[in-house]
Amino acid sequence: MYAVSGGGGRKPKPSKVILHVYDLNNNNWTSSFGFGAHHTGVEVFGQEYSFAHSPSGSGVTITIPKSSVPPPAQFRESIEMGEINLTSQELRAIIENMGKDEFVGKNYHLTNKNCNHFSDALCMKLLNKHIPGWINRLANVGGSYFSSWFDQTPTLTPKQEAAAFSGQGHSLQSNSTSTPTSNPKGRNNNSTINPTPALASLEDRLSNAQKAIGNNEEDNSLTIQFRLIDGSKVKGHFNPSHTITDVRKFLDLVSGISTPYDIYSMYPRARVTDETSSLSQLNMNNSLLVQEKKV
Repeated sequence: MYAVSGGGGRKPKPSKVILHVYDLNNNNWTSSFGFGAHHTGVEVFGQEYSFAHSPSGSGVTITIPKSSVPPPAQFRESIEMGEINLTSQELRAIIENMGKDEFVGKNYHLTNKNCNHFSDALCMKLLNKHIPGWINRLANVGGSYFSSWFDQTPTLTPKQEAAAFSGQGHSLQSNSTSTPTSNPKGRNNNSTINPTPALASLEDRLSNAQKAIGNNEEDNSLTIQFRLIDGSKVKGHFNPSHTITDVRKFLDLVSGISTPYDIYSMYPRARVTDETSSLSQLNMNNSLLVQEKKV
């Protein structure tokens, strides 16, 4: 706890420590049971500190309060946690040490070490006080919310065969359907007029994508969860040496689209731009990535 400034100099004025809470989904129903998905940041001296994934260096971010989270996240509330008697230099030293030690950017994990864990650790260091338990309850119960979100769609490993589609999730079909409006002269009504073939089933595309990225079955220890452009949710299995380039190849085949797209990490939201570092170096295991149409 760092409630009092050290040394024999003049004691700094008390400064409020404010916890800002953001909704990451529509929590009106889930929050009533204490199971909403939330992002947090801690405001001290007019700056908001949070934690996010970064391939190198500290994962601690510094932003203008209540302005750091992009849509669809929405500001929910501010909670006054207490007051400290520290100088800005003393606070910076604490933050920098946290970013060099426990909260290195590559250690970010959706359920095991996220922004809420950082907010809790910072409040404990400054005030010896935990953040409210409901804020990070999803992570504390093992991320079951996020797991169940993806369990509705099939997950194939290279050793599995494609199973029959259960009817849950999405199965993409061609947008155009060939329905003759008239019978051309001399053409047999029973003849086929070369209809546009439907896109392969989601299971088949998953299976083909896993094979195409050259997945080593003995080392497919890295799992990434995806939300595709059309809203479908899938899981992919990768080797630690794979890169985002391999992820793009996987997404191209699974989504079956030719539309240019970007890849975003979630919680917090950030566009993935490092195409060459390995997925292991980017700490992508058990991450959530979203495929979005390029604008």
